[in-house]
This record gives sequence, C-alpha cells and structure tokens, in this order.
Amino acid sequence: MQGTWEIRFAKVLDLIDPNWVRPTSGMDSHTFEWVDDENVKHNYTPDFYSPLLNKYFEIKGYWWGNDKRKMELVMEIYSDTNIEIVRKKELIQYEKLIN
Repeated sequence: MQGTWEIRFAKVLDLIDPNWVRPTSGMDSHTFEWVDDENVKHNYTPDFYSPLLNKYFEIKGYWWGNDKRKMELVMEIYSDTNIEIVRKKELIQYEKLIN
C-alpha cells in the first residue's frame, strides 16, 4: 500500500468486507482503459475493490497533476461501475463508522 491513508482505509474494509481486494496493474477484471483529452490510451487500476459492496475505492489524499481530470474521464466512461473517491473527509467518516 502506498500511504497511511490507504492503510487506514484497508482497516475499515477489513471490518466492512473481509474479502476486499487490492487490485494490481494487469488484473484485467479490475483494470480500466481510458483515453485522455489528447486521445492517448491509459490504464487505470483502483486502490481497492469490495466484492460485498460491488464497489471500487480510490484513495485521494492529494490530487496530483491531472488526477482529477483522469478520474472524471474514467467515471464518465465507466458510469455503470461503482467507483468512490475517498478523500480525508470521507476517510474520517468511514473510520467513525467502525469506532
């Protein structure tokens, strides 16, 4: 995991859905192809997937570079896929649920 926020969220998921998955690049069922504004293809793999909730979670402590636009495009292309952006505010709310 890449940071303390991801570790904190993993602890939340441990209680909500012990069968959660940490997708890695190349896991085809959890990797999404998207095209940027310059028509360049990319792959996006979310931080977490909960089979119980049928939901992906992307942990965002800070939005670096073009991350916001990337997520807008991914969520637009895959509008039928449940992807939640978890920022500090949402992380704290989730932690309150389990404490």
